[in-house]
Amino acid sequence: KRDITNDLMHRESVIGREIFGPVPTNVITREFFCLDERTWVWFEEWTDNGERLQRTTKYTIREDDIVKSVNNSDYVSVSDTEARHLHKAIKLYIQRVSSEIYGINPA
Repeated sequence: KRDITNDLMHRESVIGREIFGPVPTNVITREFFCLDERTWVWFEEWTDNGERLQRTTKYTIREDDIVKSVNNSDYVSVSDTEARHLHKAIKLYIQRVSSEIYGINPA
């Protein structure tokens, strides 16, 4: 069961990396995926002047707020603009994953 779950998460993250447009040439890895029903993760690793850098942003959706932690920092509320962008990304992610992986056409 764990192997199947990991495989599905990997397939979903492949779709998620395309949600924000083409991956720049200096980006080594990019992932965007749903960790659980309230947690979304954006991970990116890139090179800058030969230095390898990475950032993990974890979004947690609460009943009355959306908070994020960058590289395990303290959680802070996101701005309204960031919340709208995240909402659009999640909606597109759900549409594509549902259709391309699970053969479901979400409403």
